[in-house]
Amino acid sequence: MAEFEEAQERRRKSGEFLKMVDKLFKAADYDGAERLVMRAMEADPNNPYALAYHERVKNAIDQQ
Repeated sequence: MAEFEEAQERRRKSGEFLKMVDKLFKAADYDGAERLVMRAMEADPNNPYALAYHERVKNAIDQQ
């Protein structure tokens, strides 16, 4: 059961970072968004939303 709770905590933490990433991305703060998306991926490396945001942020930075 502890494993399940740890996984839930990782997902929660990653989700909190992704909420902040979304706000930074919408404000065109791509560098800040990139830093936080990396933290989200560290918290939960298998989070598909974090992986998708990572690609989205990288593309935005590349297009600057």
